[in-house]
Amino acid sequence: LFAICIVLTLWGALQWWQTREKVIGFYAIKQTVNTVWLYFFLGVGRVFLGPWLEPGVGTAIAAATLPLLMASILVFITILIETYQPAKFWLHLSYALAVLFALVPVAQFFGLTRESLKLCSLLAPVALLLMVITAVSAVPSKVKNPIKIEHLIIYLLIYGFFNTLAPAKSLGLIQELPYVLMSNLIHVILDSTIMF
Repeated sequence: LFAICIVLTLWGALQWWQTREKVIGFYAIKQTVNTVWLYFFLGVGRVFLGPWLEPGVGTAIAAATLPLLMASILVFITILIETYQPAKFWLHLSYALAVLFALVPVAQFFGLTRESLKLCSLLAPVALLLMVITAVSAVPSKVKNPIKIEHLIIYLLIYGFFNTLAPAKSLGLIQELPYVLMSNLIHVILDSTIMF
């Protein structure tokens, strides 16, 4: 899965280099943040950087990168939805929530790692709901995009369902999940599907 993330990151960067499209550029940024998070989350960083990293540094980097990953996902999806001309209020609210996610790692410098990760778990479903509401606000605009807005909303509902499972598990709302769902990696598959 890590290799797939690297390939998708390179694909996104190359596509952006050729087209300079904003959506593809933010897809590449999201994939880069995802790859960095996955590098430390899966322990790959410990394998390659072990002698140079103090114990726990990889885990701390993964914990600090997770809110940044959530921010980059929210920005990417919001920019994608923005091409459908949704209501400005919901767009601004989505970007504000992304900024909040991006600021969460600051709390970790004050020893609030557990609290910051819990906050991310609480805000993740809110962000997913906000993405759906923002997309629904674009239905009246009738903008012609390669993906119909109705199909994008269905995609976001599926995306939201799968991506709320991991936060629900973290908050103790549901029992054990298969590894791929619990590890927050389903978004890699879903985001890449919509980009192709």
